[in-house]
Amino acid sequence: MQRPEIRNVVSPRRRTAANGAAGSREDVSVVLTAIAEGFLGVPYLAHPLDQTGPEHLVVNLDAFDCVTFVETAVALARLPADGRADREGLARAVEEIRYRGGRLDGYASRLHYFSDWLRDNKARGILEDMTARLGGTPWEKRLNFMTAHRDRYPPLADPECYRRVRAVEEALTAMPKVHLPRGRFRSQEARIHDGDILAVTALQDGIDVLHVGFAVRRRGRIHLLHASEAAGRVVVSPETVYRYLHRRRARTGLLVARLRAGAGLPTSGRPAGPAGTPT
Repeated sequence: MQRPEIRNVVSPRRRTAANGAAGSREDVSVVLTAIAEGFLGVPYLAHPLDQTGPEHLVVNLDAFDCVTFVETAVALARLPADGRADREGLARAVEEIRYRGGRLDGYASRLHYFSDWLRDNKARGILEDMTARLGGTPWEKRLNFMTAHRDRYPPLADPECYRRVRAVEEALTAMPKVHLPRGRFRSQEARIHDGDILAVTALQDGIDVLHVGFAVRRRGRIHLLHASEAAGRVVVSPETVYRYLHRRRARTGLLVARLRAGAGLPTSGRPAGPAGTPT
């Protein structure tokens, strides 16, 4: 298929404000959904951030896993609306949302757990955590999958990197958390917007999220726009999110996030100051 280009997926005709995706909440939803849908059919790629040597920024428009698809679409939605989007700007935007405090500082600075990714981006005014407002309930979850499976993550062979990731896991375990149980999803479905980020919470010990994508409404029901390993590409799943959640016991509910209106990149081009299976 034809390779997506930044100038095509961030067309000025799809943008409605001059400051990133700023404008109204409706504008944000329209922009982000249009950008994400522009990647329909792009191939799925497992573990796209796996690399040898020191951590470095990976930005790829040619293939995604579920996390890099969401990160890339959100990053593109935050680029300037005046047609000046370029690869350097996209790289800055991806770095800001992928790494703690918006700065790449080694493997341990990557926001491996979705709970951490959401917390960090919320603290810096990029995302809103909608989960509690949509009827979320307290959710006790110990997060330790990475350090409990150290052999699966080669960078954790370094003692300092292991220590930093372990400290993050302990902080995430201790912090209050909520999720939207799947049994409550149907009653809240009408309040979910196109373009909302939906992260599927896990029954499995040690891990918070199994999969992530965007909400899109089809015939009045919410479906998932996502990079699908099963389909091998970016798709809108034919089944509703309600059906998707209930089809497997391992899928316990959702975390829901929304790109904030006005959450464009700082005019300096540098990140603002700090306020799935982990990758």
